[in-house]
Amino acid sequence: MDQRISDILALGFPGRQTDRAMEAVALGVQCADELDDRHFDSCHLLSGLYREPDGIAHHVLDGLGIKLQQIDDAIRESEHDPIDADFSIDDDLRIVMSNAFASADQMWHSYIGTEHLMLGVVADGTHSAKLLADLGVTEAQVIREVHSILGHVGVLKVVPAVLRRLFPRRTTR
Repeated sequence: MDQRISDILALGFPGRQTDRAMEAVALGVQCADELDDRHFDSCHLLSGLYREPDGIAHHVLDGLGIKLQQIDDAIRESEHDPIDADFSIDDDLRIVMSNAFASADQMWHSYIGTEHLMLGVVADGTHSAKLLADLGVTEAQVIREVHSILGHVGVLKVVPAVLRRLFPRRTTR
């Protein structure tokens, strides 16, 4: 595996990502390469999520009317400070990965899939959230679309809280 992909995945929770999530990261790195960007941020990941045609994130973006060309054009138009490194990872990827993990945990999923990464890229403070907002897509729309596809509409906030009270997680020593 390309070291850049490993470094990005290490920001999250290694071993918990699905094959599609890992492929989306690899496709995001490919996007950065195609655009001759040496600084990987959440916008490149967003492009990778769209480029993974079997991932839930692709279907979310497609359902919201977003096309790959729009994402890649917005990345091209964004200004980046020149960097000296061969490859660097933007700090906003930490926000994405943290929110992806929180989303998976809230849904009681033991894995990080493209749907969780999609929820991470719309988090406040990420470059990808701004890109999507500029394209007319809100965080609420993305959340609704993800939950609609997963079949969690309306129960996501209540069920985990009830289940956690009934079945608290045990810690091992």
